[in-house]
Amino acid sequence: MRSSSSSASHSTFVEHSANEDSSSEEEEWVNEKSGGGEGGSFEFDVGAAGSEMIRHMVAPSLEVKELEELPEQWRRSKLALLCKELPALSSGSGRGRRCPSSDDDSKILNYCKILNAASKWVRQEDTTYAVVHGMRIGEYEAAFREVVYQQLMMRQHWYRFDFALATKLAESLGKEGIFEHCREIFDHIIYRGHVPSESTFHALIDAYLGVLDKRCLDKACGIYNGMIHQGGSQPHLNLHNSLFRALISKPGGSSKHYLKQAELIFHNLVTSGLEIQKDIYAGLIWLHSYQDLLYSVRQSAAVAYGALCAVVCSIPIGSNGRQNHVMLGSMVDRFIGWALPLLTNISAGDGTTELALEGLREFLSIGDVGGIERYALSILKACQELLEDERTSLSLLHRVLGVLTLISLKFSRFFQPHFLDIVDLLLGWALVPDLAESDRRVIMDSFLQFQKHWVGSLQFSLRLLSKFLDDMDVLLQDGIHGTPQQFRRLLALLSCFSTVLQSTASGLLEMNLLEQIREPISKMYPRLLGCLSMVGRKFGWSNWIGDSWKCLTLLAEILCERFSTLYPLAVDILFESLEMNSKTQLVGAGKITSFQVHGVIKTNLQLLSLQKLGLHSSSVQKVLQFDAPISQLRLHPNHLVTGSSAATYIFLLQHGNNEVVQQAVSSLIEELELLKGLLGRFSGHGNEDSAELQVYVVKTLERLTAVELLSKVALINQSSKKTPVEVAPEQVLSDSIFRNECSNVIFEHMKKHSELLVKALHFSSPLAVKVAALEWVKNFCENLISIYENSNLNCYFYEAFGYVGFAGNMVVSVLEAASDREPKVRSHVALVLELLLQARLIHPMYFYSISEVILEILGDPDIDIKQNETTKLIP
Repeated sequence: MRSSSSSASHSTFVEHSANEDSSSEEEEWVNEKSGGGEGGSFEFDVGAAGSEMIRHMVAPSLEVKELEELPEQWRRSKLALLCKELPALSSGSGRGRRCPSSDDDSKILNYCKILNAASKWVRQEDTTYAVVHGMRIGEYEAAFREVVYQQLMMRQHWYRFDFALATKLAESLGKEGIFEHCREIFDHIIYRGHVPSESTFHALIDAYLGVLDKRCLDKACGIYNGMIHQGGSQPHLNLHNSLFRALISKPGGSSKHYLKQAELIFHNLVTSGLEIQKDIYAGLIWLHSYQDLLYSVRQSAAVAYGALCAVVCSIPIGSNGRQNHVMLGSMVDRFIGWALPLLTNISAGDGTTELALEGLREFLSIGDVGGIERYALSILKACQELLEDERTSLSLLHRVLGVLTLISLKFSRFFQPHFLDIVDLLLGWALVPDLAESDRRVIMDSFLQFQKHWVGSLQFSLRLLSKFLDDMDVLLQDGIHGTPQQFRRLLALLSCFSTVLQSTASGLLEMNLLEQIREPISKMYPRLLGCLSMVGRKFGWSNWIGDSWKCLTLLAEILCERFSTLYPLAVDILFESLEMNSKTQLVGAGKITSFQVHGVIKTNLQLLSLQKLGLHSSSVQKVLQFDAPISQLRLHPNHLVTGSSAATYIFLLQHGNNEVVQQAVSSLIEELELLKGLLGRFSGHGNEDSAELQVYVVKTLERLTAVELLSKVALINQSSKKTPVEVAPEQVLSDSIFRNECSNVIFEHMKKHSELLVKALHFSSPLAVKVAALEWVKNFCENLISIYENSNLNCYFYEAFGYVGFAGNMVVSVLEAASDREPKVRSHVALVLELLLQARLIHPMYFYSISEVILEILGDPDIDIKQNETTKLIP
């Protein structure tokens, strides 16, 4: 959802300024780029004017406390350690470096461990210090700052957007050439309802221009244009020249497509009163020489005509220049007198109407509001007549929308009285069943630009949303089979509903008035869900499932905590799309793809996170049921699906609401018991027909038991480390009690699951089941070893296990498996025996038997097994 945040920028500390702008940095930035083009390109000489014309870029001041000023000693220590650990993981600094690559698993794992641990104690001011610290030590990996900012700050429930910090971070990333992350922060600033500072615009454009790639050049042009038209800023002369140089640095055949952008830069130089070097004129002439269509020359002339008249309107009247002003004003009148009649000349078919709209758009775009105000209403009425004219083509409609959007933004008092009529006309275009989706998207984008007017006509907006739902109901209640025309009409209505709701909510969010629509939207919500469900059952999901995700997410963003009462209905609709065997009719029938399954899981995770602390524990129980899609999809063949499914479990287990965490743990334990019962039904005698099911159960049970064991040990460990300030002294666990608690947990764990392992390791069990069981034992031992290392435990758990019972039976089963006829089983046994010894689970009474097994392995006919064991004995 493209919206603005109502929350004000979070106040940072007032102790120490971290604003590092300096004249030397500006000099370095200005002179960083050097010219140079390819063969056949235009050579552009920047000269010395660039540095002479630079204005000081004002960025918001960022203030942050120093580390020693934090009141708590433990927080200072933890924060200092965090600032030391994360840079140590970086792979070196340098322009264009990014975060650790996906193939560096150990580094990513370390990042996750550190950040997950920090999320339990870190606060807004701590993460602010960490990010600023990263900017201060500029030799380290720039990804450090980005990871802390995005992965640690923005995901916390206490997070409040800090405009100054985001600005400083974006500028730092831009200056280091890390344009992708710089763009992410730039977009987030806009998403939060702020206009980026001039320095942020400059840094991002500079980063894009540092990459020799057409796409980056196009993005730099887009940011430049946004800086002019939306940010209301005047770029430095050096930025104008740098972008112009980049446009004409390619061979003529490639650069000719940038003529319009080059002319825009020229017009901005003129209107800003900056010095225009001779190379600018030469470059424009050079670009024109490569234009091979007459229409493009006419278009440039029309645009230049509109720009010139806009500049004339902005010239103030001097004390003795009234006569000249009247003469210039007559030139503007002639321009309007030329353009407006052409808007009624659609049937001519010579492109003159399009040229007139191009000129008017340029006139409105760069003209001063006070100077061109008297022409705005007549242009608006002419465009409205074009919308009503049946002869208007889609290409012409796109240009009309560009003009209307400018009028709505710059002359809202003229546009508001005509708003309802214009929306009615545009909906007539948007709801045409056979309209291409790209054309409908252009209309919807213009609706998003009318944000202020949707809010100004709030009751109209709400009535329109209700009308969309009514029309969808009528189409869905039709008894006949769904037709392609009906399906396209429904999708058009759903698209209009989402866009109007998004634009209205964004405007209210900016004004901190979102509460005004929460109640009516809550009442519409059940009707919308009913429509979504009916569309899915009648037409299938595969062709429109993305629209349903967008709609549900948008509503959750609006309702926030209130959404928690409606979430069970939403998740039913969401998971309904995963029913592969549902009956579908004609349109949209077919199974959804793995990518779409992944999208469903991700959307559900978004819906959960948007509820924040308002998430109900009953919703967790519903989502984590054993037969629910989240549980079933953990073994999906697509790793993206399994990853998102696992992320759902992790999110709920780390939730800030204790009831949610308790319910998530209870659901996992309940699933564990179900799997245990299922596996227990299998006797010790092998059943090859059910081998695949047994393997699935063993593997799933192993993962769940690992989560259970590690969670319990972590809770014990956390209790033992609480300070007397947090709990009474008599409640603090001593080391001996901690060892006893851990021993009891491991004892109970072995007691619950050893019988199943013995059955799985029976000689008659299928090969895959034996291997899965040995993997279970291997992973269990590795977890125990990790517990020893992390907790500094120095004890032997076999002393508590009673080896005449369950633990001894498991070890005996492993020893018996060493004589299995399958080499794969014997190989696993060799590894498991070593880990059992390291995990201190084997009683000395079994050492003689183990030595016999090792001797057997040394004589194993399989050469690989024998060599591996020899390597262990003789390093």
